[in-house]
Amino acid sequence: MSKRILAAVLLLALCLSASCTAEPADEPAPANAYEIVITQQDIDVLRLKKDLLGLPDDEQQMIDELVRQRVIFCEAASLDLVMSHDEAKQINLDVMAQAEQALQSDDEAARASARQMVDYINSYIEALGVTEAEYWDLAADDYREAAAAAALQEHFNAAQSEEVAADPEQLAAAWEEYVDALVAAAKVEMAE
Repeated sequence: MSKRILAAVLLLALCLSASCTAEPADEPAPANAYEIVITQQDIDVLRLKKDLLGLPDDEQQMIDELVRQRVIFCEAASLDLVMSHDEAKQINLDVMAQAEQALQSDDEAARASARQMVDYINSYIEALGVTEAEYWDLAADDYREAAAAAALQEHFNAAQSEEVAADPEQLAAAWEEYVDALVAAAKVEMAE
């Protein structure tokens, strides 16, 4: 598994699990209005991730992306498209077990890739200042968000007309419009 793939899987590992509540929108819209709370800890985590994962330098852009990710998670949760924390944690632990097993492989490339992954996770744990057990809980939350986003996009794509679904550009534009409407309806609070 490459470092880039691992980074994608663990992209939100530093963030607290998404908290959201749905409220009816003030005006008719296909989206619920979600309350998204961004804490100072979220901001601190974004700063740490910026260097580790090559995120944008613009703090507001990072916050906007975090809000977007949390809104997508909330929408997926409202449609019952979110896996359990335990299931997500087990998937992550299984991947780590495979990497640890690959460390014993006769295949030099497999060993090198596994070593890179294990070292990356260990450096991530150290940078976070958490225990390994705490890390796996954070990684599970991250995986849940990533899987929920993928499930929501699949659900959205399946609901599109044949014409839209057949045109990747139209489908991408429709998805962006859908998510933008969700984000616009969200109520974002910056908490201490």
